[in-house]
Amino acid sequence: MLQPPPPSANYLLELKAQERGNSLVSDSNRFEEEGAGSKVEVTLIESHANIRIVCPWRPNQLSKMVLGFHKLCLSILHMNVTSMRPMVFYSFSTKVEEDSKLMSGEEIAGAVDHMVSTLHGKESFPK
Repeated sequence: MLQPPPPSANYLLELKAQERGNSLVSDSNRFEEEGAGSKVEVTLIESHANIRIVCPWRPNQLSKMVLGFHKLCLSILHMNVTSMRPMVFYSFSTKVEEDSKLMSGEEIAGAVDHMVSTLHGKESFPK
């Protein structure tokens, strides 16, 4: 009878971390911003930023966010969108381009939170 292969070392580490209630990413790499009705979380590892956003759903919001990420010099490598109106959850895997002015996870979280706020009509986004 065929046996399934043993789990990988990474799988076991992840499982143990979940059991302890910890994540494999240290808190020193994770930054959060919370605006009116929205929450932004950024995990920065070298030049890659994982960005998670929970905010109220708006028409054309995703296309405006993609344009906003381009203006912030963040190249989108992968994204997931989950919508449960009236809220939507976005998860972006991005690469921080070399000409980006955003150097830390905290700066990225602040800039993305500002971008989301402008999409909801609270402020004006610079052109």
